[in-house]
Parts: sequence; C-alpha cells; structure tokens
Amino acid sequence: PNVRHVILHNHDVGETTRCRGEETDELMKLLLGGPFPRPLLHRVRQLAGNDVCMDCQKFDPDSASVTHGTLICRQCAGRHRSLGGNVSFVKSVTMDAWEINHVIAMLLGGNGQLQV
Repeated sequence: PNVRHVILHNHDVGETTRCRGEETDELMKLLLGGPFPRPLLHRVRQLAGNDVCMDCQKFDPDSASVTHGTLICRQCAGRHRSLGGNVSFVKSVTMDAWEINHVIAMLLGGNGQLQV
C-alpha cells in the first residue's frame, strides 16, 4: 500500500510524532532493514538535547542508545556497549543497519526527555 502519513505515539510521555511524504517512504523501506534514512536522521537530530551526547555533552553525537532513544558520542557508545545490549543497545547512526522499530524508538525518544 502507498502509505503517505504515519503517526507515532510515545505513551510514556504522551507525545506524538507525525511522519509525512518522504519521511514515511523512508520509514517503510526499513521494513527490510537498512541505513538510518537521512530525512529521519535529520529529524532525530532536531529533537531537544540531541545536538550533544547524552552522557558527556560532546557536540554532534554519531551513535545511539536505541534502548533509551538517545544520541551519544562514539566514546560513550563504547562504554554503553560494555554494559551489554540488555542495558543499552548501541548502534552507529551512519554505519549500522537499522530496523524500523529502532528508528521509531529514536523518533519517539530524545536526549531532552531523559535529561533532568
């Protein structure tokens, strides 16, 4: 089917994210897995707090803790990986293949939601 509009809802914080047009097309391509779609990555980077690493505040983080829906830098990603995937499942936003549920977790997350 030609889906042109997807609504994602994060029940934990009561926020809704809408994907339209090209974003929806990119999201649907992920049903087969693949790189993080650029339009959606741009959107994730615009979420509150996502301009810096969740842990160390370094600018322009290039990895993600999918478990927490946050962006982290490569150095902090190494520390997260050492905790095990059940504590923090880490992926590179530019080099790893992504599944649709992981991208959705990032669209519904954001560093700003976890920062106190």
